[in-house]
Amino acid sequence: MSKVHKEKIECIHCKVKGMFDIWDSMNVNLDPELREKVFNDEVFLYTCPKCDHQTVVPYGTLYHDVKHRFLLFFDFFKPDDFNYKPIDVSNEPRVNNYTFRHVTGIWRLKEKIVILEKGLNDVAIERMKYMIKHELHPEMAEKNFEIYFGEIHLSDKDVSEQGFISFLYFDENDEAFSLQYPLESYVEQCEACEADPRMQVKGCENIDEGWIAMKLQGEEA
Repeated sequence: MSKVHKEKIECIHCKVKGMFDIWDSMNVNLDPELREKVFNDEVFLYTCPKCDHQTVVPYGTLYHDVKHRFLLFFDFFKPDDFNYKPIDVSNEPRVNNYTFRHVTGIWRLKEKIVILEKGLNDVAIERMKYMIKHELHPEMAEKNFEIYFGEIHLSDKDVSEQGFISFLYFDENDEAFSLQYPLESYVEQCEACEADPRMQVKGCENIDEGWIAMKLQGEEA
């Protein structure tokens, strides 16, 4: 079940105080509306009852999807000295074929949800994004553009017979652009992750660009 408690929030605009729901955990199978509220940011936006001013309320939560068998430990911010040590999940019920991940940042949370809902290999996705950014388009790395998973397009054969995988990024003007690659490229990344012991996940880890870089460079948390 989902767990929620209320906290008093003061509007930064008019200083009126009101109550706001803080979700300690979300079970999106029992409370499916919470998934939509994550994707439209409602769970992190306090709306003042007097002036309607919206304030972001950053907090951590557990995002639990029983149907797709994953549990995300979410933190709103990622510290500058983040060390990528796995989160201790020994107190969590041990269920076969369950995925545990630590996620930081609201965009990464949404991305991870979509990836795992589709049954994709998130390590392979992150490795592919890293290769795109640092090998195929190094100018993106120089400008520190963030790349996000977009979609799997199985029915569109314009790029390859198997379809294609798309990614999204924003330039320095915050304009959105799409990148498309043959689906075979994702399959190759899955095979590369399977063959490379550095790509093996040990517990509840934060699988993002920094994790991939750390592993490829031979560093350990």
